[in-house]
Formats: sequence, structure tokens, C-alpha cells
Amino acid sequence: QYVAALREAVERTARLHGGSIPALARPRGLDPVLPVFLNGLLNGSAETRESAADAVGILVGATDATALRPYAIKITGPLIRVVGDRFPWPVKAAILRTLRQMLERAGPALKAFVPQLQTTFVRALSDTAPRVRDLAAEALGALATLTPRAAALAADLGNLAASANDADSAAGAGTDGGVRSAALAALAAVLAAAGDRVAPPARADAAARAAPFLTAAHAPTRDSAARCVGGAAASLRGEALASLVQSCFGSGSGGDGWAERHGGALALAHVLRAVAWADVHEACGADVLQRLDDLLGDERAPVRAAALGAVGALLAGGAPPEIASRFVGKLAAALKSDAGGDERQGAVDAVRELAKCSPESVRSFLPDLVPPLLAAARDRNIVVKLAAERALYHSLQIGRDDSVLTAYAATCEPRDAKLVTEYSRRVLSRLPAVSDDEDDAA
Repeated sequence: QYVAALREAVERTARLHGGSIPALARPRGLDPVLPVFLNGLLNGSAETRESAADAVGILVGATDATALRPYAIKITGPLIRVVGDRFPWPVKAAILRTLRQMLERAGPALKAFVPQLQTTFVRALSDTAPRVRDLAAEALGALATLTPRAAALAADLGNLAASANDADSAAGAGTDGGVRSAALAALAAVLAAAGDRVAPPARADAAARAAPFLTAAHAPTRDSAARCVGGAAASLRGEALASLVQSCFGSGSGGDGWAERHGGALALAHVLRAVAWADVHEACGADVLQRLDDLLGDERAPVRAAALGAVGALLAGGAPPEIASRFVGKLAAALKSDAGGDERQGAVDAVRELAKCSPESVRSFLPDLVPPLLAAARDRNIVVKLAAERALYHSLQIGRDDSVLTAYAATCEPRDAKLVTEYSRRVLSRLPAVSDDEDDAA
């Protein structure tokens, strides 16, 4: 009966101290509160168990990692025990969130639990609740840093994705591909976290298992499959990389095959984020550039938006100025078109990357780029607005070369020149040279 009140007190104290509670870092600091929450987790109603699991997560986040390690077994054992029982999905979701926190905060202390945790998380991928499946996929990514058999785990997840028609039916997920999508998301997370412990042959096998689902009717499945292909590409080079990239191209047919082209464009974007352009260029550069040209002209807006994301990834990956110049005109056209939110954001992101890596390529196109970027900077979509501000910051080389803004303003009508000059002074000049949000988006 005290779980809810004590949880509120702990949460309030953590907020007051900026997320951590100094008293919990003292020897046996968790002893006064942890037993209350564990008792609620093991013996309470479903609502109490959910609250207790979340409360344990708050404690985990508020406790110094060193002070947390002695409690790793005491906390993790009951969480695993309860998540395996038949409780409503919010209870399972709360426990999975807390287990992932434990892995992130006290990972090495949980090595003894790795087999149980892996079984628990893989089983949760087939749960009827989408939120439980998503959390299980994230938790497997955290677990991949600890498991000694990361390649075997990747193979198991690939098998689950391949057999997910039966798993979806058993989970009650119907035909939406929820289990398959979760299995592929988990596989992508494992490939990203495991690093060299998943060798190139195992990565190529993972890509081969994921590639058929780039054509899935279920959009989240296409996205998860694309992430897998990109994750698999990270350590591949030469012919192996060329073969993987070829799997992104599909048949190239138009019309009703748009989902295949969309999945391929998403996969190509993830590959270009994972592999430096120099390595892609050596393996299959000409084919990639031609494919991007084709996708940017696709009749379907989602395909064009995904292709713009791929162009942004290519530019961020170190493409030389001559490659960057190839896409400037198409980016300008995309910015000025009556594009939807995703397509506009993709174009803005790509222009930002182009201006960062090759400002000289952008300079002659400023009359085409700046007006639509200024319009995007007033967009109601905050993500588009912030990306447009960063794109303008780099395009006009604010704080680095004042002559760029001066030269551009001289080409404008007096009213437009005043507008861009004032906007640069009031907004752009106050932006930091490096932005965490920009790095995340890239």
C-alpha cells in the first residue's frame, strides 16, 4: 500500500537533485526503499506491480553505478521472475524498461543472468502488445554488449523474422507483421551494439535474411529490415559490400512496386550512414549514384523522401565536392516543390549535409536554396524548422565567412536582402557552431 507514495517521493527527490540521489550512493543506501518496491513487485496487484517496476527503474537511474552493482542480483532476479508470468502488458513493459536500465547502468554485474535475459527478451518479441515487442527489441540491443554469443543471437533473430508468419498468428498480431518487425528491429540493434563480435560472414547472413522484407507491405517491417541491412554493412567491404548494396536495388520496376523501391531507398540510406563513401565508391559507387538519381525522380513521395535521406547520408559520409555538386540542383527542386513533410525534411537535411561538407558547391545555388529554406524555417513542424535553421547556418557560412551572406544579399531585391540579413543577425548568428541535434539527425 506504500508503493505509490514512496515512488512519488523518490521521483520527486531525484528531480530535485538533477536525476540522481546522493544518499543512494552511500553504502547500503538502497536498503531502506528497495525492499518495499520488490515486495510490491512480487506480491501486489497488477497496478501495484507496474508501479513498483517503474519505481525500481527510477532507483536504478538515480543511483551511482558503483553503488548499484552490489544490488544487481537482488533487483534483476525478481524482475525476470515476474515478467515471465501472465500479467497485463503494462506490467511487462515496466519491467522491460527497468531491465534495460539495469543493463545500461550495471551491465557487467548481470553476466550471470545473460541466458535468462536473452530468453526473456526473445520471448517478449512475440507478445501481443506492440509496446512490449518494441521494448524487448531495445533490451536485446543492450544485452548484445554482454552476451558471448552475439553471432548466434543474431542468427536466432534472423530465424524468428523468417518464421514470423506463424509467430504473428500465435501472438495475435494478425497480418500487420508486428512480430517480424520487432525481430528485425532487435536484429538491427544487436548488429549495431555487438561490433566486431559479429563477424562479416554472420553480418552478410543477417543482411540476406533481412533483405526479402524490404518489399513488405507493412511499413515498420520495411524500416526494420533496412536498419538490419545497414547494420550488416558496417564491416563489409569490396564484393561483399557490393552484393549487399545490390540487394537494396530490387527489380527497379515502377508502378505497384513502390514499396520495394521505398524499402530499398531506406536500406541504401542506412548503408551510406554505416559505411564511408570511399569504401562504397570502391565497391559500387557508380551504381549507387545512378540508383539515387532514379529514386529522386520516383513518382511516389515516400520513395523520394527516403532517397533524399540517402543523399544526406552520402554527403555526411565524406562524398567529394564533385559528387555533392551532382545533387544540388535536385535538392533545390525538392525544396521548392509542394512536398510533404517527410520529403521536405529529407531535402532540408540533405542540403544541411551538403553545406557542411562542400560549402563551395552550395554557393552558386544560394538563390535557389535560401528562399525555400527561409520558408522551411517558419514551418510548424519543429523538426523541419530546426533543420532548416542549421541548413541556412551552414549554407551562408555564418560566423566563418561573412562575405558569403554579403554577396548573396547583393543579388536580392532590397526587401529580401533586409529579410535575410536581419534573420541571420537575430537567429542564425546565435546558433552554436556544433549542434547535438544535428549530429543525431545525421
